[in-house]
Amino acid sequence: MDVSKPKIALLWRGDREMRASATPENTRLKAIFAALPVTRAIGTPNAIIFKVKAMTPELLRRAKEDPRIDPERVGPGAKWTSFAVHNEQDLRDAMWWLNQAYERAK
Repeated sequence: MDVSKPKIALLWRGDREMRASATPENTRLKAIFAALPVTRAIGTPNAIIFKVKAMTPELLRRAKEDPRIDPERVGPGAKWTSFAVHNEQDLRDAMWWLNQAYERAK
């Protein structure tokens, strides 16, 4: 897996004209675009971000111990947490963190 050239794929429903005229301001995906930096990467070029609503003490401990998680983006005051992805195993772990965030957002 080549993670040296990060890419993001977003799918738009609707016709070709609607997709062609979509911008971060007028799309239903504006919350996703709001989380993406406009001019630079988040932490590292290969990072993802996620938000965990109520991080349990166990999740907080795990996040603080994980070297791929930015320590400045962990804790009660943190809104978003960034996770650096460097290889396939990191991607699996990133998906685990995204699932934790999803489960707490329900």
